Amino acid sequence: MERIQKLYAELENCNIDCPLNSTSPIVKGYCPGKVNIAFVGEAPGAKEAKLGTPFIGTAGSNFSEFLNYLNLNRDEVFITNTVKCRPTVNYLGEKNRAPKTSEISACFYYLEKELDIINPEVIVTLGNIPLRQLSGDKKASISNYHGKMFSYKKSKVFPTYHPGALTYNPGLKDIIKGDLDLLKKLIIQ
Repeated sequence: MERIQKLYAELENCNIDCPLNSTSPIVKGYCPGKVNIAFVGEAPGAKEAKLGTPFIGTAGSNFSEFLNYLNLNRDEVFITNTVKCRPTVNYLGEKNRAPKTSEISACFYYLEKELDIINPEVIVTLGNIPLRQLSGDKKASISNYHGKMFSYKKSKVFPTYHPGALTYNPGLKDIIKGDLDLLKKLIIQ
């Protein structure tokens, strides 16, 4: 995975005009090697920024349950975020916030390169931010798109809710389970 390591070396020296790279550590994707499925989240949270690994915080435990349900583990998938640095509501970093359009645009180059290098058969978008970026529909809503596949370059894209959504809305559990059942059929083929 020499190409991904080169990209991450470039990312470490990120000088894109974005306020996040001066307030938060960069969180690179988790790449165990050649994989067929990639998961793309929105942005790192506090624990991810502290430890430099995507999906290990509060949403990470729900994400691990997603993987278990799919009979997968972290070493079988690529995991990354649309935005590589943690967006917070203030400079003290007390609370996460959704990334701004300018921050998403600034980081999209890196997401695009990651996906080109990994070249997964299936990309699972987790939440609105990666859905909007990969679909090209800036008004796309996960509530309208979840479970409905589309293409991005050579990959099939499968949108579903962000694992963190279960923390705030446990009522989504059955909807997400239905999405994961569809995804399971897709990745077993």
